Amino acid sequence: MNLLVLNNLAEDYKKALAKKFPELVVHAAKDEDEIGDFVERMDILLTVRISDQLLKKASKLQWIHTITTGVDYVIHQPSLRKDILISCSRGIHVPQMSEMALLFMLALNRNLPQFIRNQDAKAWERWPTKLLYQKKVGILESGPSARRCPEVQGFWNDGLGIDAVKRKVDAVDYFMGRRIS
Repeated sequence: MNLLVLNNLAEDYKKALAKKFPELVVHAAKDEDEIGDFVERMDILLTVRISDQLLKKASKLQWIHTITTGVDYVIHQPSLRKDILISCSRGIHVPQMSEMALLFMLALNRNLPQFIRNQDAKAWERWPTKLLYQKKVGILESGPSARRCPEVQGFWNDGLGIDAVKRKVDAVDYFMGRRIS
């Protein structure tokens, strides 16, 4: 099998994949200009996006995996054949997203930007401490991050979840969901 990795970190991916799958022929390219005639031999493409011109040349292509959580940059290409399998990395960023959400909630609630400015200016200023404890939180797009990370679910007393698709999410009291087409 021939795999093309098309990404600015292509060499890193190539090294990691070569260790795990030594039988795989991996070609690394940071941009489409570096692919050359390998496009005609590739069976698998690992990328974020692909141009329609490149897709037209990929006659042996069987599978495209996007490194992102979505496939919009791939599925809207006019030359995409229906027999090509499309997959993505949805859910891969769940722990990072959850931690960043908590980081920003705490930083904004505790006025961290002003705290850092005061520290840089060697100024001592007091202000009342606010807690997130027993506050209600609203989650817009309460998808995998809210469903799969206990540190997010267990942090607040109750919450409101808003998403395009109605689903059960622990630690969310009321849910507004509707399918958007």
